[in-house]
Amino acid sequence: MKMARLGSVAAMGIAAIGFAAVPAYADGITYSASGGASAGWLSDGDKTVTCDEKKDGYAAVTRIWVIGENPEDQGSDWATGGVGDCVTTPRSWIREGATVRLQACLGKNDQILKDTCGPVRSDRA
Repeated sequence: MKMARLGSVAAMGIAAIGFAAVPAYADGITYSASGGASAGWLSDGDKTVTCDEKKDGYAAVTRIWVIGENPEDQGSDWATGGVGDCVTTPRSWIREGATVRLQACLGKNDQILKDTCGPVRSDRA
């Protein structure tokens, strides 16, 4: 019974990744509270992927933190081209094995709307 349930959950997760704008090879994906933005991490090449998921008038923003790095090494990536726009940003400065935290948010007029941010996701570089 447990194995059947786990198989169903895994299949739903694979289906959700397949339909998301973030490439299916992303290690981890997180979404803004409204689902209007997604943030993904690609450990192969150490890249963030930021995608605008909804036609809502807002940009998609990925907030990034690297645990153990200087605060000035933290940042954000913006996808401003409208629904379906995805931006991939290389992060080659991140040391191998570092913990990377991502959060998907919405933004407007160069301001991150922090009340729209979804959960923080942790991955490894």
